Order: sequence, then structure tokens, then C-alpha cells
Amino acid sequence: MKKAQWEGLFHNTPVACVVFNSGNDITSVNESFCSLFGYEREEVLGKNLDQIVADYPGLNQEAEAISGKVLSGEPVTGESLRRKKDGTLFPVEYQGVTFPLEKGSFMGYAIYRDISDRKKSEDKIRHNLRKESLISSVSARLLEEGVEGGLPSSFMEVASFLGAGRGGMIELDENRRIARELSLSGGMASFQVPPGAASAISPGDVEQIAGYLWERGKIEIGSRGNRTESRICPGQIRFLRYGANLFSSSLCIPEVQ
Repeated sequence: MKKAQWEGLFHNTPVACVVFNSGNDITSVNESFCSLFGYEREEVLGKNLDQIVADYPGLNQEAEAISGKVLSGEPVTGESLRRKKDGTLFPVEYQGVTFPLEKGSFMGYAIYRDISDRKKSEDKIRHNLRKESLISSVSARLLEEGVEGGLPSSFMEVASFLGAGRGGMIELDENRRIARELSLSGGMASFQVPPGAASAISPGDVEQIAGYLWERGKIEIGSRGNRTESRICPGQIRFLRYGANLFSSSLCIPEVQ
């Protein structure tokens, strides 16, 4: 490939590309590299590659080890985090290789692809798989041990999945009054007698919650000034139905602070 052709391909490819010398100092970058990492070309020329893209505790050592392999002639490829000029860390797929030049010298060539969207999709898939496993586990436990025996451990498992270290499950009787409460603290669940939620939620609010559960099966209260939420906890609250009686029970788990 002629030099003009190679330079045209290098500068116009949508992938972030960088050329470096035997000292791992940057000799050329394309516009995609500048756009991805947030630098002007003049800011990076002559600078050490790892100090530009991996200037972060822990990342710099990893990047230097990878560069050492590339500079010794070993092609590398992998995934890791890299750092933008503004300090943002983001996931990348990287490749690095060297090409021999005259008189025993060489140049190095590396490309970086932002894989943030792919990682988000993978995280969502893993989350959904964990959620399906959780539903199966809780359902099997409640069927085998019954509500009385299986509820505390099931509640702890659900809370762990949601990342909640504290919260409570309240049970409403046929008159829509709080009958009892399963309290979660420090990752452990136990029945609280008398129910502590009874002093935090007014009978009117309980009536409203039960009505919503009857109609919708689920309530999610955000953090935008809901009066019921402000008296219960500062985070997000989720109320869910369970059991044969549609409004007999509800679940409240505040966001971890």
C-alpha cells in the first residue's frame, strides 16, 4: 500500500488509531482518536501513549504491561478501561501491533473501540438472567416451605438482588390495616412485633396503598416529593402484591443510600 493510501485510510477511518515509536511516544493520531479521548492532536504528539489514555491508578500499570508486550513484538488484543482527557473512564476494545522499519527500527500501531453500548447490553442481559434465577429460586422456596417458612429468606434474597441493606415487608389484613412487618436490617430479616411501619404510615396512606395494589399490582414511588415516601424513607420505595389475596400484602424496599 502506498504511503498516501495508508495515510488516507488512517486519518479517515471511524476507529481511533494511534502510531507510536519504540519509546511508546505518540507520533501520529487520527481525528477519531482525538474525538474519542477528547484531545487536540497537538496535545498528544510526542507524549507517552499510556500517560494519555491510561493515566489512572491501576490502569497505568496494566497499560504499561500491555505496551511492553507490543514493543517486544507481540501483537495484543483485549478489553479494558481507558481514560478520556476529562477523566471519564470508559470500556474499550484495543489492539496493538508493531511494524518493522529500515535499519532495525519499528513503529507501533494501536486502535481503540468504544464498547460502552455493548457492555450496557451485556450488563442488561446478565441482570435479566439473575432476575429470572431469583424468581425461580423464590418461587420454589415459597412452594416448598410455605409463606411462613420461606418468606424471611426469600425477602433477604430479593433485597440482596436490589442492593438494599434495609427495608421492610408489611402485611395488610382484610380490613387493610397493617397486621405485621418483616424487617430487614444489615441483610437479615426478622418479624417485628409490633410493626414499626404502623407508626410511620398513616391509616389513610395504608388505605391508598392497598387501593393502588388492588388496581395495579405494583407501586413504584420515586424521589419527587411524594408525601407518603417522605415519612417512610428518603430513597425509592417499591410496593408489590403477593399471595392469593390481591391486597393482603405489600413489599417496601428503600434504595440503598
